[in-house]
Amino acid sequence: MGLGQGISTYGHVFLTAFERDGSPGIAANADLTDPGAVQTMVELVRAEIGPIDILVNNAGSYPRVPWQDTDEAAWSYSLDVNLTAPYRTCHAVTPGMIERRWGRIVNIGSVNARAGRTNLVAYSTAKAGLLGLTRSLARELGPYGVCVNTVMPGAIQLEAENAVLRPRRRWLAGALRPSTSKETDRNDRTSTRPPRHR
Repeated sequence: MGLGQGISTYGHVFLTAFERDGSPGIAANADLTDPGAVQTMVELVRAEIGPIDILVNNAGSYPRVPWQDTDEAAWSYSLDVNLTAPYRTCHAVTPGMIERRWGRIVNIGSVNARAGRTNLVAYSTAKAGLLGLTRSLARELGPYGVCVNTVMPGAIQLEAENAVLRPRRRWLAGALRPSTSKETDRNDRTSTRPPRHR
């Protein structure tokens, strides 16, 4: 499963670990596409626990849509979840970090930010923007003791990814199958043949 889905599903495990170590913790849900909901979530965490020193932006939307079917609504939603939502959370918590002169922000990016991916144009574009956001914030907030980084994982096991990888695994298995004795003999003869001169 994806990182965001895993943390959402097993959030109670994290809370239990926090409590066992004597650290307070709460689970706060918010629609990150709603600026007001993000601000309410941040204020709730501050009221219940205290200042926010560490932020991990791991929410994401990963729909596979061919370019020709990527209408403006799909494009806008992908950018809203994968790029604008991290902007909102960063913008909400960084004033306190700057005031305390300490903070850590980790944005969960993707290798697609650099490599691109078929049927993931909007997603790859948003993750490239997230990389730019990270680099710019790192320069601007670094003097205040706020470190901003991006983790760029590759494929993570979830059904959407498995559906794409299965055909590739089958192709790879065929490409890497052991050669037969006849194929080996033919390859050996080919490799030892002297070069032809024109």
